[in-house]
Amino acid sequence: MLNSKSGSLFVRYIRLMIGLFICAVGQNLFLYCDLGMNPWNVFHQGLSVHLPITLGQASQSVGLIIIIVCMFFRIFPGIATILNMYFIGFFVDMLISLNIMSTPESLAGKLIMCVSGVVVLSFGMFMYMNQELGAGPRDGLMLALTQRTRFKVGFIRNAMEITVLIVGIILGGKFGAATVISSLLSGPTLQTVFKIFNKNPKELKQENLVDIYRKFKLKSS
Repeated sequence: MLNSKSGSLFVRYIRLMIGLFICAVGQNLFLYCDLGMNPWNVFHQGLSVHLPITLGQASQSVGLIIIIVCMFFRIFPGIATILNMYFIGFFVDMLISLNIMSTPESLAGKLIMCVSGVVVLSFGMFMYMNQELGAGPRDGLMLALTQRTRFKVGFIRNAMEITVLIVGIILGGKFGAATVISSLLSGPTLQTVFKIFNKNPKELKQENLVDIYRKFKLKSS
């Protein structure tokens, strides 16, 4: 089920959308654990404090800006990049509106929800990246840095998240124990997920809009 480029293109997009939904579930686990948000959402929440937008809309806006910035560095989005930019924020707001999650009463329950958020988010990221239909805005930048440097994906992910965390705290995003746990565990957890499924992130070839255009042009000529 999880192998990239196996099955039809339609099936791969279904897997992609499932991965995006899983990512939104992971993000909401951080929200409802009430121990602080994960780094990116500290940043998103900080933006929502100062702007008339929801948490999901802040995620969408940041994703769009990253896509534009990456294009200046010749890191072009794929269709999945655009889907990621829109639908994770959409799913986050949808899950909040459905009110199907609640904050555990005990500290142990909150910590379990927090760690579950790390694992769920990492699995969702792996699932959609593995389809090679275009990485999400943040993950496209992460993969590009991984492929162009000597650093491992875990180190790159942690470096990015620490940076946005600092900015998010300054903006007023909710910081707490879960933020620290996420910052320390997200990179290694994602790296472990890749190892479990015997995948190397350096070998992933994410399809972008330029690739799609070239394929279309080649077929039509």
